[in-house]
Amino acid sequence: MALQSFNFILFLQCLVILSVAKFHQAQILYSSTAKLPTSWTNNSTSSYDDQIILSNQKPNSSYDIGFGCGFYSDPEIGEDSFYFAVGIVEAFIDFESGKQVWSFKNTTWLANRNRPVGKDATLQLVEDGNLELRDRDGSLIWSTNTSSRSDIVGMKMMETGNLFLYDRDNTTVWQSFDHPTDTLIIGQKLVEGQKLVGSVSKSNMSEGNYYLSVTSEGLSAYYQADVPVEYLTLRQDFVLSYNTSSFPNVSVHIGVLPKPYVFFSSPTNYTLMSYMKLDPDGHIKLYGDNSESIDIWGGPLGECEYPTSCGEYGVC
Repeated sequence: MALQSFNFILFLQCLVILSVAKFHQAQILYSSTAKLPTSWTNNSTSSYDDQIILSNQKPNSSYDIGFGCGFYSDPEIGEDSFYFAVGIVEAFIDFESGKQVWSFKNTTWLANRNRPVGKDATLQLVEDGNLELRDRDGSLIWSTNTSSRSDIVGMKMMETGNLFLYDRDNTTVWQSFDHPTDTLIIGQKLVEGQKLVGSVSKSNMSEGNYYLSVTSEGLSAYYQADVPVEYLTLRQDFVLSYNTSSFPNVSVHIGVLPKPYVFFSSPTNYTLMSYMKLDPDGHIKLYGDNSESIDIWGGPLGECEYPTSCGEYGVC
């Protein structure tokens, strides 16, 4: 009887150890940093299968979300069309493996939006300091053009949503914030000479005809035609502020120093997942954690005042 009790206690101890091991396995987080040289292969099996490469190590504990980068594909885009993306990612526990898995909730930056890659494409942080995206046949699709910077030592995914390459002195050499696509996130600036370019459609991530440009006059919105059509301008020293449950104290600033810029900001940490996006239809919207949106120009600009919105016969 004593031997049976001892065996039973031993069995319980083993069960507890296994359970704890399973728990720790489930809490594994992706690293936020990669050292040079490193290579990743797109092993995604379908357009539903995101492959996160790096994520910040402190996701929002209330929502299990953070920022990450990796291979992304939207099911609406089609099979075998992947992008190297930065975006808002959310964690969940895979019941089969017991591991914590990240998937994209929304993308905020795309490296190769005009040239998607396929399965078995590779992302390489190579010895010469360049970050390169190559398709399965080895063709170069996109790079950071930093091959001349032999002092680059690694890549990091920041909690702010900024992806950057850094040198031995931990100085930023290249960052995604300097190359916006169609989105600004909290803390990101759009400076004079830069653009936000909307996608062709929700199912086509390529650059479309609507774009925003910062000039010495302020922020202007255009529709690209033979002659670009300007459909709205916000002048310098203009501030758009919102204070709702989804956007507490979120502001869009249009300033002039040190040179003209647009700055998307918020003083509260829990709004970091909000973002400002130029949608395919030319609308600029603020999006919150719960996908609620506010049309920034919904007041001064009516629906029919957007180029092409009323169709061939001018009917909205």
